[in-house]
Amino acid sequence: MTEEKSKNLGKITYLILIEKSKVSHFNQYEKLKIKQQNVISYILTLPRNLYEVYMTKENIIYQRTKGIIDGYDINYIYDISEINFFSTSIKCIVVSKLEDIEKIVEQIKIPIIFLSENLYTDESINLYNLSSISVKNFQTIFEELLKAYDSKVQQEFFEIKKISITEKTGEYIDIEPLLTEQLYTSSNLLTLKSMRANFSWEREDEIVDESIIESINLIKNITVNFFKNLHKDTPFKPIYQYLLSDVSYNLDFSLHDKEYTKHSLIKNQSDVDNLDDFTDSLKFIKNDLLINNDNSNKYIIDYYNERSYIEKLIAIQTSSFCIPNIKLSIHNNKYKALLKEIGKYSRDNNPNINKSFLKLEKQFSNDIKDWFTYIDNDYSVELKLVSNLPLEWCPHNNLPLMIKNEVSRIPVSFGNVAEKLLMDTEQIYLTPKAFSKILFITSFKESDNIKYHLKTAINIAQKNNKNFNKSKIEIKEVWKDISNVNELIDTLNNNTSPIIIFDLHGGHDEKGEGVILIKGEAVPISELFGKAKIPPIVILSSCDTNPLDRNHYNTANAFLLMGAKTVLASAVPILSHEASIFIARLLTRISIFLPIRLSRYNIRWSEFITGMNRQSYYTELINKLQNKYDFKQELKNDLNLLVNMAINPLNEKFNEKILNEISIKINISKETMDEFITEEFKFPECLKYIQIGNPELITIGTEENMLRH
Repeated sequence: MTEEKSKNLGKITYLILIEKSKVSHFNQYEKLKIKQQNVISYILTLPRNLYEVYMTKENIIYQRTKGIIDGYDINYIYDISEINFFSTSIKCIVVSKLEDIEKIVEQIKIPIIFLSENLYTDESINLYNLSSISVKNFQTIFEELLKAYDSKVQQEFFEIKKISITEKTGEYIDIEPLLTEQLYTSSNLLTLKSMRANFSWEREDEIVDESIIESINLIKNITVNFFKNLHKDTPFKPIYQYLLSDVSYNLDFSLHDKEYTKHSLIKNQSDVDNLDDFTDSLKFIKNDLLINNDNSNKYIIDYYNERSYIEKLIAIQTSSFCIPNIKLSIHNNKYKALLKEIGKYSRDNNPNINKSFLKLEKQFSNDIKDWFTYIDNDYSVELKLVSNLPLEWCPHNNLPLMIKNEVSRIPVSFGNVAEKLLMDTEQIYLTPKAFSKILFITSFKESDNIKYHLKTAINIAQKNNKNFNKSKIEIKEVWKDISNVNELIDTLNNNTSPIIIFDLHGGHDEKGEGVILIKGEAVPISELFGKAKIPPIVILSSCDTNPLDRNHYNTANAFLLMGAKTVLASAVPILSHEASIFIARLLTRISIFLPIRLSRYNIRWSEFITGMNRQSYYTELINKLQNKYDFKQELKNDLNLLVNMAINPLNEKFNEKILNEISIKINISKETMDEFITEEFKFPECLKYIQIGNPELITIGTEENMLRH
């Protein structure tokens, strides 16, 4: 049995059959999903795949932390016919009505385990109440189900069992201290339960930092100890090491607060039942009062329940890979003026943006306090962010978080985007051959003076690289100059490349949705919904595709909803010349750097983009320094080589070493260098590009490396 076949056979798909419902007023999550959120909590105590049915807790934690196998496969379905869309052999379907079971058995001719939060266990129809399921009886349930399969399938599953089963060491980890459940710890407690930890807990409304610290430390201590005991010398690279989240909410409430007064809501014919209570709840949200103690205001309760649901979704990610969630007390109210200011200064090309960015960093530092001590090291940490705010720009060890570390972000709003991304744990594997053809979509007017910027930049890069012959990936550029939406849809549907680069104008006005400009005409990406096939990687070399000072109906979110795994998008308007160099560098990195790296081991797309952003950061710094101190091109080339040597591979204390060396070579003091960065280099172009979605779930590797891992 091949590894690929065994992986498919071993996968367990959990399907939650649910009716469509209205969305919440806050971050727009479906209300029925919020109401039934405990279903997710139950599922996370069950095996992630068939291997885990037989593995010891130690091996389960080890395999999850390695990040090689997909996480929990949990999906909502609205109709029974959707069951056929999932190809895995083992399906567990969560139902709430007996008639649903009858319909499924009648229409779907495969063995199914039925789970329910409200129906009683009835083994005669394979129905089990979620509260009665344990790790031990799940084995029995599965093996009874297996009898309905033919002998060939049973033999294949027997091989999975033989591979997985190990000497038992006790089903659960016993934790002695009493733990505290609050909104800031709930995802970590669910992760501990998923790691088969037994503990007692008490509910606490007040947010207590010590409780958060204890829950984080428990997860880290367990994973570190199991790694030491099981595979002391085994190298591994986790999906990510920490998830950082906050309590940010729908940016529209902050950026357009005047539209949410009682008078404006009446004028706009809002469907809110009680306007006084709703406007009071918005004040509650803006003051970050996440304590569920106001039972008289149903909107406050609704908001608390929505936040609790978001934590359940976060727990799907953290449980799948045994990762702690560091919950930061950061919310919109302190940032709305700064985000508006940075957005305005970017659009006006105002040099004061440097000072605004410095103010933003200081505010982040005040709110983060000592939480970054968890990620302090001399190298880089893999991080997943869940926030509506640009946490990528937080300062960390004298660098922006996204330059110091490997970072990607999932937005909290809107619910359909966040839910899709947080429930996605499926990994994609690509070989270098997949990048031998890359689709470029462009649409400028003939009179547009930036029409050929990108092609020119790519041609210059190719000339510079023409003497590099060492196993380079030859990239075929497929350029499609589209004239209308139908041409765009046809181009997307005929594409076979895993990556698309959009080279065109973008925009997003204050109250509308994100658009791209096709021959000067603004076209919302939502016009593509249900019509176009989107590859896993989308690069948007366009302005305002994920703007920090606009609503969440942005272009990046639209592409993610349509199926992209990750989108590289702009937080503010970008400069065409610099954007073209950025994309040309991306192609060079694919063509030259990727084969060198893959000769040793695989690379995740998140790491690939972070490395490019890191190189761009120091290149921009050197360019600025050259403009100020007027040194020769030869020295500039030496400095760029110095940077390359320090970050490929990443050296210990790389930023300190790079800045010290540059200071010496251009003959300025370290203090002068620090002053220059603070006053003139706080917001380089590379910081405008944000990794949205799940780039760490895309792995690039040779076939040999894939088999090795």
